[in-house]
Amino acid sequence: MGKNKIKLIIFDCYGLVLNEGYPNTAKALAKEFGGRWQDYHKVFYHKYMNLAATRKITQKQAWLEPIDYFKLPISLPEIKKLHYSLMKLNKETVKLNRELNKGGYKTLLLSKNTRSQLADVTKKFGLKKIFKNIINTWELNLPKASEETLRLVLKRFKVKPEEVIYIDDNESNLIDAKRMGIKTILIKDFKNMKKELEKELRASPFKELSGVLAAPGKAKGKVRIIKTAKDKNKVVKGDIVVLPDSDMKLLPTLRSHISGFIIERGSLTCHVATLAREAKKPCLVNVKNATKILKNGDEVVIDGTKISIVG
Repeated sequence: MGKNKIKLIIFDCYGLVLNEGYPNTAKALAKEFGGRWQDYHKVFYHKYMNLAATRKITQKQAWLEPIDYFKLPISLPEIKKLHYSLMKLNKETVKLNRELNKGGYKTLLLSKNTRSQLADVTKKFGLKKIFKNIINTWELNLPKASEETLRLVLKRFKVKPEEVIYIDDNESNLIDAKRMGIKTILIKDFKNMKKELEKELRASPFKELSGVLAAPGKAKGKVRIIKTAKDKNKVVKGDIVVLPDSDMKLLPTLRSHISGFIIERGSLTCHVATLAREAKKPCLVNVKNATKILKNGDEVVIDGTKISIVG
């Protein structure tokens, strides 16, 4: 049996979409009042925040209890202000999410937070504009990454475990997901996470693109994306060229080497389409996000109005 196509990618909130929340707050408290930041983090997050996130205490208590525990000379408004001031939005993750959505993947922001705190950060960073789908497990009264929670996610998005990738910076949150057959990625740094994600997506077989048929025919070959004049010198015999538009200047001199044409933006009467018809080579125009979804070296088949990724 073949592998399943990835349909849903789950993003952790703190540590991926936002920078580390409580560790940064703990470090700031240790710097200001002394002590080990790990101790602050253990009490603030692992003990009290986890209780609040599962509705065992209120968010207010989750702030006040640690303040009392450490006898800190800081008020509730001050600790909240400090906590939120240290948060930053990961712009690389925002861009990645946008690219995935354009590529046809559904994404989900999965958070374990109290209702009030998630509402605060959602408003501060405009998370609803970035993610169409957000689930806070506080609302479900369930642990963040339990099998029960993940089963609910699978049901809501109508996907199978093997059609999902879950990204988190806490290894314990990935235990049930792995057991269920969900692909998991533990974040160590953004660059390596993205590389691992791209590897998983490329291993996810068969993806189809479609466009408007500008020149009939069938062709199989490797993708060569041409965005600059330098790129056209890399075309080899049998390649299927992928262009952002119908700029003839991007085409290589030896056009007879080209097996087919895929154009992101273009019309039936554009220059490249006309050339393709004259050369009796297949050509599709208005293939949305072709330069983002396809990668150099992908083996594809053009057949009618469809483009199939086969390797």
